[in-house]
Amino acid sequence: MHTFQPNCTLPPAHTGFVKGPNVRSSLEIVWSCLSLLFLCTWSIQHLNVPAQARPSLKRQAYFFQRKIAGMLFTLFAPELVLGVALNELASAWSCTKYLKEFAEEDDVEWTLTHSFFANMGGFAIRFPVQEETPDDTYNHYALAGNIWVLNAPQLVEARNSGILKSLPAATEDEIADKNKGDAMVKLIALVQVSWLIVELIERKIHSKPPAQLEIMVLAYCATSLVTYLLLFRKPQDARTPVYTSDVRQEPPTTDEIVKIAEAGPRYVMSNSGRPGFVIPSFSIHSVLGPKFDFQNTSRETPFVAGIALGSVLFGCLHLIAWDLTFPHEGERIVWITSAAFTTALPFVPMILPVINWAFSRDMQIESRISAKILGGFLGLAYMFARLYLLVEAFRTLAFLSPGVYSATWTSDVPHIG
Repeated sequence: MHTFQPNCTLPPAHTGFVKGPNVRSSLEIVWSCLSLLFLCTWSIQHLNVPAQARPSLKRQAYFFQRKIAGMLFTLFAPELVLGVALNELASAWSCTKYLKEFAEEDDVEWTLTHSFFANMGGFAIRFPVQEETPDDTYNHYALAGNIWVLNAPQLVEARNSGILKSLPAATEDEIADKNKGDAMVKLIALVQVSWLIVELIERKIHSKPPAQLEIMVLAYCATSLVTYLLLFRKPQDARTPVYTSDVRQEPPTTDEIVKIAEAGPRYVMSNSGRPGFVIPSFSIHSVLGPKFDFQNTSRETPFVAGIALGSVLFGCLHLIAWDLTFPHEGERIVWITSAAFTTALPFVPMILPVINWAFSRDMQIESRISAKILGGFLGLAYMFARLYLLVEAFRTLAFLSPGVYSATWTSDVPHIG
């Protein structure tokens, strides 16, 4: 790989102002892109309330570790994060109207922020177990647990069944006080994203090609922005729940426990079971229908719709690089194919029902098997396409055209990189 060293003459003595060079280095491109990737994937994290029983030092290490894990998850699957965000908004929105009715009866405050806070494990019900408690009741709480962390749909069921006599009395200001989101990091991310957009527009106007890495980062910025807007009312980095003990004296029945369990979340990252006293991040929550029927609630619809939106947005923006310089023509074709496949894949499920309808009843079993095989193949192809776009964006840094290194006036605007 050849290295080029720009050679600029020094200004004459008593020069009052010196402009920046009209070229930009490879490291300037890399650092500006990497800083944006870090800011977008870090600042967008809206993780759930963590487990409480941890020593201080280990607790801090746990906070950092799960932020890193969430950042990596966002880096490799931004469309999944967007799907989770759309599901959380749909669930919180659908539950708020029911919980507001209960809140009026209980004379407490309830907003969309409260429902978001519930879905992140922010409300915990503590069932009092005292020495004079009857043996049967004590044994029931010992087996079922005397602390329940319920999401918004479960709170609706618990309040509707009478297990919870009143909703938690927490104001929106009290919940906002638990918000640990760093406004400065978000501001820096917003400034950096704005700078990248202006930079790409300026390069397009003056026919100066961008780097493929800049196009990829733009796609991450777009999906991150949509995700952040969907979670705008959700508290960020809240670390402690709000406890309530306003429960009825009789323990929950088995049927009531089953109904509350059915209203609980499902998990994207793990199916090994729910740990105690916490709702894992990246959970899929129920979306209540107009008839208050948990059996017919939907989790998958907004989740899948969010994934589709993220895939289309992510793939479309990568298509901007269709006419850039690649090491080989074949790599450019694979880039375009991968971006187009990422964009088009969400529309495949719309075609499958038509295909299944075309089969006769005798071939329905075979068609289901074929659909599973096709789904597995498309999933592997999607993973390959996404991985190729990620690797190729960095690989092309060693094969950029000379015009990519030509700087614009935006280089003089304060930014990272």
